Amino acid sequence: MNKGLLDDITDMIIEINSTAVADPFYSFVNNAERQLFIDPTFPVASSDDPFEVSQENIKEMYNLDSEIHQQHSINIKIHSTRYKDFFNDIMMLAPCSLFEDVELATC
Repeated sequence: MNKGLLDDITDMIIEINSTAVADPFYSFVNNAERQLFIDPTFPVASSDDPFEVSQENIKEMYNLDSEIHQQHSINIKIHSTRYKDFFNDIMMLAPCSLFEDVELATC
């Protein structure tokens, strides 16, 4: 491998890692929120205060989303046009249109 390719891979590691943890983390946050609505006394993440955990999770979710956007901006020169188009559709324009079984009201 040439040095340019290795540099590109190194530059993209944070974005790849952030993107990889986003889906399971978003699912966890969603499940914790639902459980909070069902039973506000149910312990989440070994904490006695599920409301505090949910608040912290939401903050972390926004931080993760910001990190993904920041890393995408840093790595924009590396990404293919196809990737950029998908990223813009999913993260910026109309993510709900990509899911066939989701009603717009749900999004």
